[in-house]
Amino acid sequence: MKKVLFSSLFALCLLYSCVDNTKGYKITGEVKGADPQATLYLEYTVDGKKVLDTAVVKSGKYHFQGAVEVPLRATLYMDHDGSGFNNRMADRLSFFIENAKIKISSPDSVKNSGITGSVVNDDAERWSQIIKVTDKKREDLNTWWRNLTTEERASEEIQKQSVKKSNEMAAERKAAASKFIAENPSSYFALISLFGTVAGMSPDGNEAQQLLNTFTPELRDSKIGESYKAKIEIWKRVSIGAVAPDFAENDPNGNPIKLSSLRGKYVLLDFWAAWCGPCRMENPHVVKAHNMFKNKGFTVFGVSLDGLESQKTPREDWLAAIKSDKLEWTQVSMLNGWDTESRKMYDVNGIPANFLIDPDGKIIGKNLRGEALMEALEKHIGKK
Repeated sequence: MKKVLFSSLFALCLLYSCVDNTKGYKITGEVKGADPQATLYLEYTVDGKKVLDTAVVKSGKYHFQGAVEVPLRATLYMDHDGSGFNNRMADRLSFFIENAKIKISSPDSVKNSGITGSVVNDDAERWSQIIKVTDKKREDLNTWWRNLTTEERASEEIQKQSVKKSNEMAAERKAAASKFIAENPSSYFALISLFGTVAGMSPDGNEAQQLLNTFTPELRDSKIGESYKAKIEIWKRVSIGAVAPDFAENDPNGNPIKLSSLRGKYVLLDFWAAWCGPCRMENPHVVKAHNMFKNKGFTVFGVSLDGLESQKTPREDWLAAIKSDKLEWTQVSMLNGWDTESRKMYDVNGIPANFLIDPDGKIIGKNLRGEALMEALEKHIGKK
């Protein structure tokens, strides 16, 4: 076997739990009828760097051996003809690697493998069976959306249907995850993979604390538990009722503008980017809300996450999107992409994301999209 460490911008998330580091992992696998030239590649991430381990198939069998500090997500790739590693290989298997004797076997390919000998993977399989119906609904929704014409997708009614169906499936998934956690408080898989499903993309700190308390003391004190504790402190600072943390970023002219400079008005703190399709689709709703309530003490503070390495002209893209989408309110950006302090301060991990702030600077709403934003403004400001 040969191990290679290499950096990756899109490194997989490191997953933590308590394990006996002295045991290590041993993966034994079998692919019946495999080509003599076939090679297996095991890929996972440690401390922000990917580990690529290789194994040659002999008489249809292969093995990997090593040790990990914590259980983490891994991908097994199979190169059937000896053409070399490529992380776009179709024959792949995503699973959890932990210090245990793990057996992987398949009659024809890696992607059709069954896994035994791993508690974390056993729980993952149980969860996949529980959520199978909801996942099928999601696939059907995606197929339905892909088959729509551009004109149909632009329809407000179609968009409402899509959001409604998506929200219903998210609610189903959250309910199922909550039940799984309640019934399996000592499950590493539940903490690793389902905590975020229940907490949501923009968690409430107090609710997240209650959710973490559901798990056993062993898990709460594990590395992933400790990392969630730290996250919860951040979430509490940006939860409903908390005073919105202040920050300053530069406007298009390079002048620093503080969020607190808008104190005295209702402010929608809106994280977005020119390259973000869902953000651009949401912008018309924000424009509508701004136009309806701007004379009643409401404004928007747009924070752009433009500046990704993949963008050749982030500043130009940002300014063009502002003009094209008619975003006539305060816009700021440090043009640092995801490496933006305000994003970290508010723990924004996906966009669009927003926070509704009252005239006293307190957060009174989060992630208000589409009609939800209008309803919130009508509630707090009054109908037009």
